[in-house]
Amino acid sequence: MFGQIYNKILSRPIAIISTAQFVLIAIVFWNLLVQANDYMFTNEYDGLKNYFTFTQYIGQESSELGFLHFTQMNYPFGEYVFFTDNTPLLAVPLRWVNEHVVHIEEHAVAIHNYIFLFNLWLTPLLFFMLIRPYAGKQMLLAMLLALSFSWINPQVLKLEYGVYNLSLSSILLVLLILFRKIHQLWQEDKQPSKKVYAALFFLLILSAAAHIYYVPIIALALGLFTLAELFLVKKKIGQWPWRSFLGLNISVALGGIFYYVFIQFVDTYASLRSSTASGFDWLEWKFTPEAIFTPIHYNSLYPIIQSCKKPLEIPSESFGFWGNFVWFTIYISLIYLLVRVFRQRLNWPTFKQLIKRNTFFVALFFVAFFSYATALGTYIKFCFIPLSLDNVFSPFYFLYEHIDLITQFRCLARFSWMGYWIIVLIVSGAFFKLIRGLDKQNAVVGRVVSLVLITIMFWDVKDAMGFHQSFYKVNVFNQAILDEQFAGIRTIDFDTYQAILTIPATQVGSENYDITIDDQPAWSRYWMQLSAFSGLPQFNCKMSRTAENQAKAQVDLFLNNKVPDLILNNLNEKPILVVYSPSYEQSFDLKVLDYAKPAAENGSQIIKAFEMDTILVDKNVYYLHWDVKNYH
Repeated sequence: MFGQIYNKILSRPIAIISTAQFVLIAIVFWNLLVQANDYMFTNEYDGLKNYFTFTQYIGQESSELGFLHFTQMNYPFGEYVFFTDNTPLLAVPLRWVNEHVVHIEEHAVAIHNYIFLFNLWLTPLLFFMLIRPYAGKQMLLAMLLALSFSWINPQVLKLEYGVYNLSLSSILLVLLILFRKIHQLWQEDKQPSKKVYAALFFLLILSAAAHIYYVPIIALALGLFTLAELFLVKKKIGQWPWRSFLGLNISVALGGIFYYVFIQFVDTYASLRSSTASGFDWLEWKFTPEAIFTPIHYNSLYPIIQSCKKPLEIPSESFGFWGNFVWFTIYISLIYLLVRVFRQRLNWPTFKQLIKRNTFFVALFFVAFFSYATALGTYIKFCFIPLSLDNVFSPFYFLYEHIDLITQFRCLARFSWMGYWIIVLIVSGAFFKLIRGLDKQNAVVGRVVSLVLITIMFWDVKDAMGFHQSFYKVNVFNQAILDEQFAGIRTIDFDTYQAILTIPATQVGSENYDITIDDQPAWSRYWMQLSAFSGLPQFNCKMSRTAENQAKAQVDLFLNNKVPDLILNNLNEKPILVVYSPSYEQSFDLKVLDYAKPAAENGSQIIKAFEMDTILVDKNVYYLHWDVKNYH
């Protein structure tokens, strides 16, 4: 009876994984799943802002600058959807549905949540497709590994840290599936079909529309993989597959060029944006090498070899712990290999044959090495070495000082994700090879080792699921919460105002730190909620790659007690609602460079300078009327 049930499970792995992952998602995200409009993955920092730009874009009124123009921040300029971090791939079609099919803006948070939970559901299915050929008869173990890695990979953590579109692990897994397809075709001396070229082209475009960082990650990985395969195939079949090598890389390049040209065509602010970005090679944004050994702060199990950094010393962008299963599998595999060498069952000729039979993994390891090298930045600092080392293995080492565009991809640690997925794929293949090898020697030993390693994996998964389960927060844009929050200001007629100006202000996104005013999380939540409640756009800006002259004008308004012409000429005749918090201004303690510092700490001087009228005071927040066109 049990044998029949087990065989049925093995005969329907996709159905079993789909069902099991849905159950796990329901356990971890139950409230978010059944009350999706009442909860957010996080309601702080960039996470809240990304919900704000997503939901407000879907529900905003049409802009004079077109369908792709976002109006609810950076008033009076707004911003194009490509620079709002609101996942244009999803936000743009959903706004079209809201305008032309059915009103969905009230359910935008729920839709957002379901979309990213769908990616979490899809991840084990795609990873199973990758490891299935190496599992042999160990299909149940393959299913368990696929489910497990979907919960402990570094990308899934982006749900809790607020950059939701970077959690789309399915993009990189689809790329790895395409890599294997290319490998199989080249090994058989065949050309990739038009479908493969088209798949790469559209994968690049769709990924770019999800988050622009996927463009260099995909392009670098494909270039490295096809380069490695080029030499491996030449050695096997005696000729260079130049035609398909160029075709594959040109497909991705054309996808990137198409997306770039489209943005330039739509973006009327393109010429105003800085070609460089501050913060490139910043320690917090590049990969910390010790992270692969360092358990994440929620892990309760530690590998045998530990790094000299503690979990809380690893920046969030660097979270890249390979996991205890991976490390213990590596340890046991190395011991197994040493025993075989000692018994003379593994020598150099047989080792070379082993490599020849696994050239796909060899090519992938090449990609992983240089992906991690790129993520490490232009210099490497190990905690056990007092000196920094030049990282000549990074493609950016020789280029970033000469190509401004490279500095836009300053969060270098994200390049490590491709390396992570490759490592866990290779180790999964090694795990199945190890179990089969042990089974041949002693079936009991093989089963004990597999049970121990899977138990270690479950331990990590349990910790990760517990962390995710405790992290998601209430939806602060819920109408009932907004009504309660702003019950004291209902007497304000928001329709009579054109926008909201807050003191202290927020000005983040130009990538010029001299004119950057970082935001205070609690105050940001307040003014984003107020914007959602009132329907009024904000002068505040918390987006990315915004025009430098616009940011400077916003800061200069507070520095000079004069409305810059760039702002004044874009205002209408309505007054502005000024919202001033003395407590947030007086306690402002964020790092702001000298130029913008007075605007952050003494911005309220404009109240007296422009003779603004106080409408009311609620919860120690002042609401003022500024007739800017008549007194500027």
